[in-house]
Amino acid sequence: MFDIQNAGLWAIRESLLRSMVASLSPRTLVARRRPAYLRPEPSYVRSEGGVAVIELGGVLTKYGDSFFGGTSTRDVRTLVRAAMQDDHVKAILLLVDSPGGQIAGVRDLADTVAAAARQKPVDAYIEDMAASAAYWVASQVRKVYANATAFIGGVGIYAVLTDASEMAKKGGVKVHVVRAGEFKGVGTPGTAITDPHLAEMQRIVSAVNGHFLEALARGRRLSGANLEAAADGRVHIGENARRFGLIDRVASFDEVLESLAQETKTKGKSQ
Repeated sequence: MFDIQNAGLWAIRESLLRSMVASLSPRTLVARRRPAYLRPEPSYVRSEGGVAVIELGGVLTKYGDSFFGGTSTRDVRTLVRAAMQDDHVKAILLLVDSPGGQIAGVRDLADTVAAAARQKPVDAYIEDMAASAAYWVASQVRKVYANATAFIGGVGIYAVLTDASEMAKKGGVKVHVVRAGEFKGVGTPGTAITDPHLAEMQRIVSAVNGHFLEALARGRRLSGANLEAAADGRVHIGENARRFGLIDRVASFDEVLESLAQETKTKGKSQ
């Protein structure tokens, strides 16, 4: 059985992670990181108007994953940089359909997107879902659009610590952790989770979430009560997400792509 507590910090819709974990077996866990030779070369599609469409879909992991699938955040960083250096690319549109994923690599990608948006027009289109880590990235663009039924937000970070000590005790198993460092080995299956252990994990989760909130405040210009309301872990649907300041407008993908292409053409003629 896959142990969530050993999988690091997540910014993902909890229900989806639980269903993914429930479908795993030890055999599927042999190779978590997808070997480079099995990963397709990352690429983007450039429209006639010079708009590079870069997809951010499925579960986000840093290097790509052998059983979750989804998107490598490192690959997307490479694509964003390539699009910025491509003279034929006048603007970038992130096409997002993701529940989020592991924290590793997400801030780096969000920062790369934010830097790109300071040099060329960079917008995001949410097609059905941008939650947690995926929304962290999407929030760093100039304007965010979504379809009417998109799930948007899920702002927050979480980790799981499972206390299986009573189960081990009933099974006649006693687990000893020989440690150098008070918090080494916390969460080892069969050991008790103490209040100090929980406080330490909360410290880590809160610290990482602080980076998420900082990005959200900067990218969406939210603060105070507005930021607090948007960052309570819930997702919001379409137009309701706009009321929370999470998106700018509900629209179709074709409409957004055409509008961005026309904008770049107009700017090109005026220069």
